[in-house]
Amino acid sequence: MPPKHEYELAPGQAFSSDIETVLLIPINETERIPSYLEKGQEDVLRLIREHLQAQGLTVETLEAEKFQSAVTAARRRARRNSMSLSEDYVRTDMTLSGLIPGIIENLISSADLVVVPNMVLRDGEGIGGSVRWDGVRRRVPSTRGGATLSGTFQAASLRLEIFKASGAKVFGGYGGLDVLWSINYRNSRMELMDDRMEDEANLREGGCVAFYPYFGADKTCRGISLSRNRQDVPVVDKST
Repeated sequence: MPPKHEYELAPGQAFSSDIETVLLIPINETERIPSYLEKGQEDVLRLIREHLQAQGLTVETLEAEKFQSAVTAARRRARRNSMSLSEDYVRTDMTLSGLIPGIIENLISSADLVVVPNMVLRDGEGIGGSVRWDGVRRRVPSTRGGATLSGTFQAASLRLEIFKASGAKVFGGYGGLDVLWSINYRNSRMELMDDRMEDEANLREGGCVAFYPYFGADKTCRGISLSRNRQDVPVVDKST
């Protein structure tokens, strides 16, 4: 059964065999996040990279500092190229989509696609002892066994955006990662979990869901394992 989650796929822009290389942007570099969401971000980024490799793609990576330098250079280039144009055009061209061609040029990248990952807070629906959101369902720890949940609960999701080298957006999707709070009924409060974002199976499933159905509607995100990854596909570090 396909996951039920929010996504947008540009018409005719699903993955094809002529796509060979992707530039994977460092996670959480294009959106501010609460500090408690930072836990697990490197694991999530690694799992995204492995998922892309599993599709037979060469993955270009870089450090956050190198990415921000490339963004700064792309902004300067965009300002120079648009000095004679209207203010409205300049404002539009400063979006990430408008900057991507300059970022790729600055990095001397051969990428066909640019993948931009961010971790975000999303609302989930309480059902029984679990929360359902963005294509996944997770149990919520509590001090009362068998407790029934209802209402809305915030949880962590992965938001992915995929752009062509030209800057055109071809895909965007969300995948649920993990619950962040447990319920302490004795004190009548929600408590931030110390072991949040530590279940690799949950993180891997959420990353897979976030990409669905870009790599094909026949893909499944349950029971995926490390053994499916293509270890012979290279990772290219663009930080140097």
